[in-house]
Amino acid sequence: RNYKTLKTAAFVRHVDHVMSLLRSLRTSLQHAHSAPHWRASQYCRLYHNSQLSNHASPLIHRSTPSTTKLLTSTTLSNASQSRRMYHNGGYQFSSPYQFVHPLSYAQQHGPIEVHSTTIICVRKDDEIVMCGDGQMTIGTVVAKPNGRKLRKLNNSKAICGFAGAAADGIALVDLLEKKLSERDELRRACVETSRMWRTDKILRHLNAILIVADEKATYQLTGSGELVESDTGIMAIGSGGNFAEAAARALMDRDDLTADDIAAKAMRIAGDMCIYTNHNTMKFKIKRGEGVVEDT
Repeated sequence: RNYKTLKTAAFVRHVDHVMSLLRSLRTSLQHAHSAPHWRASQYCRLYHNSQLSNHASPLIHRSTPSTTKLLTSTTLSNASQSRRMYHNGGYQFSSPYQFVHPLSYAQQHGPIEVHSTTIICVRKDDEIVMCGDGQMTIGTVVAKPNGRKLRKLNNSKAICGFAGAAADGIALVDLLEKKLSERDELRRACVETSRMWRTDKILRHLNAILIVADEKATYQLTGSGELVESDTGIMAIGSGGNFAEAAARALMDRDDLTADDIAAKAMRIAGDMCIYTNHNTMKFKIKRGEGVVEDT
């Protein structure tokens, strides 16, 4: 009688163990249907001797070599394959027993190339007008609607605007102002700034674009060594720069419009088309022989 009782108890424990396995398999299949990108070969269950842990997650890290088993239809024949890196779309696996959840935010390699602003400079007759919008963004969020992206240089003899990261643009404008105070010539100061920007191991990581203008010429500086001088009298940078420059070129032939009018209309068009540009504009105006005569 004792033998039969023990045999019946062992049979019951065996049945409970089999039912636990079936429940575990059903849970894994339910997860597979709810997350179609996760394959069955990535589902793991944690075993504690003869019974399953009810709190074990189907996606777990391997705790010990003997307490984790892989529920899969295809087993790995070679043990060295478990040390390889598996890539499945956006998910990475350092072993078939380990699942690493994907990052919520995309990883960015290198500087961001989109300069979210609009700066335009228009030269017509004896006037040089530079306008910039005031929208400052952090990612896709508007952080400030009335930022100042234009600065006066060399005792109000030159004006400068930047597009890109705010701290990087301010640092580059300060560097340009320092070179301009040493050279007292805008062209040579731009060449020196562009050279240092490209060759210095710290400055080369600054992410911005500059537009500089005085009574003689307008220049565009980038971190890759380009120093471009405008030959049409119009130059624009930023995410809305192409819209503003195209509008300004179309209005340049009209004799009834001044440089101030052309820049204002171009900025309005860029603000309507570019999501990173608003209508809170800032303006500097230079007249030949007088320097900066308007700051609004």
